[in-house]
Amino acid sequence: IRVASGAIIAFTDADCIPDSDWIATGVSALDECGGACVVGGDVIVQMPTAPTAVELYQSITGFEQQDNIERLGFSVTANLFVHRSQFARVGDFDESLLSGGDLDWSKKATVAGCQLRYAPAAIVRTQPRKTLPVAIRQARRVAGGRLGLKGKGWVGAAQFRPAPKRTALQALLWIIRHPELSVIDRMRVLFVAVVLKLAHVAETLRLRLGGRAERR
Repeated sequence: IRVASGAIIAFTDADCIPDSDWIATGVSALDECGGACVVGGDVIVQMPTAPTAVELYQSITGFEQQDNIERLGFSVTANLFVHRSQFARVGDFDESLLSGGDLDWSKKATVAGCQLRYAPAAIVRTQPRKTLPVAIRQARRVAGGRLGLKGKGWVGAAQFRPAPKRTALQALLWIIRHPELSVIDRMRVLFVAVVLKLAHVAETLRLRLGGRAERR
């Protein structure tokens, strides 16, 4: 960011592949909504031909960018456009956060008066994580990031506390009734969901007892 010279900064992740018109579409969406604006495009998790249980889980849960932006008030940096002048006004990312830096920055942008807009035609694509150990590592990192965000006041603050997408029971029923999954695949995905939830809870407990958060 500090060495970039353009008037617009576009973010994506190292494991994402943007569509050929990604830049043009994102810049156009940014221009349409004016200067004090942050645009988040769609992030599509591509389903492999013969997915593992973890790939199935990540493919159906996905990034859910539209909901992130329109209901939760943030955009993941896997697909984000902002004018350099607005970024400078909001400030840099908090490098002390091991996860959730995009949520933290988006909230700062909102407080600074920026509007968040969803641009579904500005698309990047990514592959889901394949194995359970890798997904567990991600769940632990996210747990550490969430505690860091709580420490900054974003998570739990009244103005940033939307209703949860699904309760635990609703999430269970959503997986069991998922129309795109066979009965066997529903059981596979449910197993992954339970393991990752337990990993998240265990990591949160470890950190609250004095453990140190990891980024890996």
